[in-house]
Amino acid sequence: MLSQHSVDRTLLHPLLDTCRRQLTEAGIRPKLRTVLADAGYASEDNFIRGEQHKLRLLVPLRKDPNLHPNQPPRKRATTTLPATVRAGRRMRHHRGKADYKLRGRTEEPVVGQIKSCQRLSMMSRRGISACSSEWLLVATAHNLRKLHVNRLSR
Repeated sequence: MLSQHSVDRTLLHPLLDTCRRQLTEAGIRPKLRTVLADAGYASEDNFIRGEQHKLRLLVPLRKDPNLHPNQPPRKRATTTLPATVRAGRRMRHHRGKADYKLRGRTEEPVVGQIKSCQRLSMMSRRGISACSSEWLLVATAHNLRKLHVNRLSR
């Protein structure tokens, strides 16, 4: 999904709604449980809405979580703390760390492959509608290549 917003944090839940709708239209019953996102999506509102939808949002609270080592979590009732604090605890937990590492193996390589293999460093068209169409075409070509390689390896 492309947008003209300079800040991503307002786009997380509309994007998840779009994913649910597209999966439903494809005949897949979506059951989102865990969502991995980058630090641009961290906000109290996103964490609260995620909890309301029973989502386990794994979002670092700052750009580089390894820059300042976190202190071990203290024993407290998490229901009385702000959603951002609970989200930070999820990210510090060993399971949260392990799950978030999946993002580096699943999502980030796609962007790198599109930039390097398909040589898309910038859009060639103007306007949000035209750029969205171009992005969907590039993503479709990427997915078709993956399907083709997977089919040949069987």
